[in-house]
Amino acid sequence: MPPKRKPDNNNQNENKKVKFDPWNNQPITPPETPTSSCSKYDYNVWNKSEETSEKSPIQLSELSVGVSNNRPVTFRVSFKSEKRPTKNGDMFVFHAMDGDQEVQVTVFPQQTETFFDVVEFNKAYRLTNFNVKNESKDFPLFVGCGLYICLLSASKIEKIDDSSVSQLRFNFSKIEEIKLFEKSSRCDFIGIIARNWGSQSVGQNKIKRDLTITDYSKQCILLTLWGTAYNDFESEGTPVLIHNGILNEYNGSKTITIAQNTLFIPSPDIKIAQDMMTWYEQEIKK
Repeated sequence: MPPKRKPDNNNQNENKKVKFDPWNNQPITPPETPTSSCSKYDYNVWNKSEETSEKSPIQLSELSVGVSNNRPVTFRVSFKSEKRPTKNGDMFVFHAMDGDQEVQVTVFPQQTETFFDVVEFNKAYRLTNFNVKNESKDFPLFVGCGLYICLLSASKIEKIDDSSVSQLRFNFSKIEEIKLFEKSSRCDFIGIIARNWGSQSVGQNKIKRDLTITDYSKQCILLTLWGTAYNDFESEGTPVLIHNGILNEYNGSKTITIAQNTLFIPSPDIKIAQDMMTWYEQEIKK
C-alpha cells in the first residue's frame, strides 16, 4: 500500500503569497477581513460607525470616571499654571470652566510640549479623547467635584468660536463679606492695592510680598503673594482680580493667600475694575 501523502505545506504557503496580475504586472493584495462589527448586509457607506463618529459635547458636570473617546467637552480656560518641574520632565495644569462648573486638567510631561503653547487663559476650546480620574486623598484637588481630567497621547484640543462657550463666571464678594468666611475658604474678589509693603525672604529660597487691598466696602485685608513672579509689581492704586484665593487667619486677623492654583490678575481689563479704580482715586482724595 502506498504511503499516505502528507499535506503540501509549500502549496499552503504559496496560497498565502501575494499574487500578480498578468495584465499589469502589479501585485494583487488579498482582500482584508472587515474589522467593523457591522454585517455586510447592514453596511451603509453614508453612516459613520459608532467607533469613529464624534458625539455631541457633554457638560463638565456630566463627566464620569474612565477614558472618554469621541465624547468632547467644550470649555473656557479659567486658569493656567506655569511649567512645573518633575523628575520626568515639566508638567502643568489648567482649569476648564463651562458655566458654574470648574475642573482641573492635568498635563503630564509626555504631553506638556504639545499643549502648553496651545492653551491660553480665557480662550474657548474643544477637548476630545481624555481620561477622567477620581481625586486622590494624597493630592486633593483645588477645584472641581472630586474628579479631574488627564490628557492622553491621543488627546486633541481645538480652539473654537469664542461665542460658543459662556464667559468666565466668578463669585465676587466684598472684603467685609470675606472676613466672615471660615478659615481655608476660597474667595473671589476685585480690590485696589491700598499699600504695597514690599517683599521679604522667608526661609530657604522663599520670597513673599504683602499687599493691603481695599474695595467699595472700605474694609481692608492683607493679601500675600509668594514667589519671584511678583517682584516687578504694579504700584499702589492698581486694581487686582483674585479667583480662588485662600482665606487664612493670623493673630485674629483674616488674610488672603495666593496659592499655586489661584488666579491673580493685576489691572484686569474689565469695567468693574476700572470703575473701582476711578472710585478709589476720588475717595482717597477726600
